Amino acid sequence: MSVLPAPLADRLPWLRNDFAVAAHGSIDVIELDANAPGSVSFTVNSPALQICAHNPAVFRVMWFQEEKSADGMFITFDADGAHLHVVELKMTMTESKWVRVKRQFDGSRLHAFAFQGISGIQDFVSITVYAAFLKNKMRSPILNKPGAVGGAALDRAIDWMEERVTLITGETARLVKIACTDGGAAGFVGTHAVV
Repeated sequence: MSVLPAPLADRLPWLRNDFAVAAHGSIDVIELDANAPGSVSFTVNSPALQICAHNPAVFRVMWFQEEKSADGMFITFDADGAHLHVVELKMTMTESKWVRVKRQFDGSRLHAFAFQGISGIQDFVSITVYAAFLKNKMRSPILNKPGAVGGAALDRAIDWMEERVTLITGETARLVKIACTDGGAAGFVGTHAVV
């Protein structure tokens, strides 16, 4: 399969070119926060569509419970079907930021539902969420407070440790953590090959 599947290929002209772009070989997701610039490059070996490729500000539907979305989203296609990928970049990952990141994953999943209607994609075969960061300050919830085991800290971090996130839709997404490097003036940078 070297091109986007129908009916998506036929419907792509309906969409703004700053919203959805066919991608070949590489997809870059950029953190637009000037205080914490960063980027992650994904290598893809199958047809792909990058959502909000150039302008994440257009990707906001105000009537969703979680209107904020992650920094990037793309869909890959193979013989099994469509696979959703959601990406959030943070300079430093902490327990409190992780809670916000999961809400952004939820918002992106809701946006993906809306996109499914326009694109003709029935279901996603898999959903993968990516947390890219320069500094990992997530601690073992058992070590957060001496003498305290479990509680809210455990609830916040258990999915981080198990590398599985339950989305607002009830679906379980696989979590991939991407440890980035310091790219100097360019901010933090990371790479990942999508398999």
